[in-house]
Amino acid sequence: IDEAKGDINRALDIYYSKPSEIPGEHLSEGGGLSSKSNQFPQCPKACSSQENKKASENSGRAFNVCEQTSAEDIVDNDYVSLPPEQYKPKEHACWRDGQPAPYIHLVRTFASVEGEKGKIKAMSILCNMFRSLLSLSPEDVLPAVYLCTNKIAADHENIELNIGGSLISSALEEACGISRSTMREMYNRLGDLGDVAQLCRQTQKLLVPPPPLLVRDVFSTLRKISVQSGTGSTRQKKNLIVKLMRSCREKEIKFLVRTLARNLRIGAMLRTVLSALGRAVVMNSFRNCHNKEPSENCFKEKLEGVSAAVVEAYNILPSLDVVVPSLMEKDIEFSTSTLSMIPG
Repeated sequence: IDEAKGDINRALDIYYSKPSEIPGEHLSEGGGLSSKSNQFPQCPKACSSQENKKASENSGRAFNVCEQTSAEDIVDNDYVSLPPEQYKPKEHACWRDGQPAPYIHLVRTFASVEGEKGKIKAMSILCNMFRSLLSLSPEDVLPAVYLCTNKIAADHENIELNIGGSLISSALEEACGISRSTMREMYNRLGDLGDVAQLCRQTQKLLVPPPPLLVRDVFSTLRKISVQSGTGSTRQKKNLIVKLMRSCREKEIKFLVRTLARNLRIGAMLRTVLSALGRAVVMNSFRNCHNKEPSENCFKEKLEGVSAAVVEAYNILPSLDVVVPSLMEKDIEFSTSTLSMIPG
């Protein structure tokens, strides 16, 4: 008004000729007025923030994928092959404290031992496997020892699976959907029914992943198979075997078939398994209670002493049902004199 000297029309012309000074308004392309918000020029910032958000989400998804990949790598790592002083029974196990031990823990051990020719290394791998069982699932130690030694009962009990190759082949046909002629051709080429089963399982596609096999369940099923008799027993045995086969993962079916055929083919004899169990008991005891390093003389003496005592105890009393629980109870104080003799 002052600049127009009281002329209202001139004042309006001056006012609208300076749109940059008008908050919330600017000229349109045609020169007219356009009521736009001042936030409109800031739209690129908003868009960039949305893009950043999407980018962060994408990076988050990429990070999750990396986490999943690394988790799978951890699962695939062969921890039981680590040196005993580097192996951590709880951290390197594939299950948690209080849970039943999965059969895959034994199978990965069998696969590692199968590829080893040295007795000392094989015993070290078995020792690591038993250390995890002793720490997380002590009740699964005895079934695991039986499965490692390819037994289901003491020799004096005269309990056998009584399963022939034809029954295993028939169960494999039903579980994997393979013909007998194809199986025979694969067996002639590979020479091992366990390898045939593994190859058949690898080519089989499943819509739903099977529930994981447990050490105790595999052992109890083998015991059930051994007591089947009478009319229809062959069919009952086959059904039990097929159920186990359909739940197999990784190399489980390979060693399950070998267990059924009574030929585990890992090169570990009963003496090696018992010595490894004795060493596992000593190592866990010293690390948990005595807090001593494996290099100390006291540790080495106990390691060799208990390991030899377990083998000697089994020679005196050939029953894993007695020797193994006694070893777990007496711990590093175990010896042949601590055994309780059972008449009969």
